Amino acid sequence: MDQPKTTFKQIVLEQSLTNEAFAKIASLAGVEVKIVNNVYLQLPISRKQAERLLPAISQVCGQTFTFENMDIALAEEQTP
Repeated sequence: MDQPKTTFKQIVLEQSLTNEAFAKIASLAGVEVKIVNNVYLQLPISRKQAERLLPAISQVCGQTFTFENMDIALAEEQTP
């Protein structure tokens, strides 16, 4: 049986991440802090933003997070 994916909120609570950690993640990913907040709140973000955030979250937390083991709400892609 597959284990449920971890949410960013769980990581924040487990590691007691602060606003400074959110700012560092945002800086490393090249996104605004509000995007990190959106991930925390499970609000949809673009796949591109998620692809930039996962390595930054991994670096700050000292664990490897991917789409396979982290639950990130993705916005539906608009097709032209």
